[in-house]
Amino acid sequence: MNENPQITENARCLHTRMDLGVTNETHKGERSGVLEEAPRAIINPFKETTRQNGRRIKEPNEPMFTLTVTDRHGIVHKGRIRRLMPVECWKLQGFTKEQFEKVAEAGMSDA
Repeated sequence: MNENPQITENARCLHTRMDLGVTNETHKGERSGVLEEAPRAIINPFKETTRQNGRRIKEPNEPMFTLTVTDRHGIVHKGRIRRLMPVECWKLQGFTKEQFEKVAEAGMSDA
């Protein structure tokens, strides 16, 4: 990976290679990309490949993926991925924070 990343105003040269910045090859100058500022929904960030039709990453301000028991959804923000907190999952399903706190006080499990 890129040991000394630099954030620049413009992206460097674009190439037709699909593995830029991913492999450990020594193609200097080809390890550039675009850093997205807005947060985006990502489906199961811990799997490199998923059996799914459609995109793995949504556009900014697009609705979140459907929450299921088996998936572990996340958010990509400034190049970093983080998993959703339980209260965020509740809010995405239309519940209020007060409803979440009431159930959490009753002994809800995070699992």
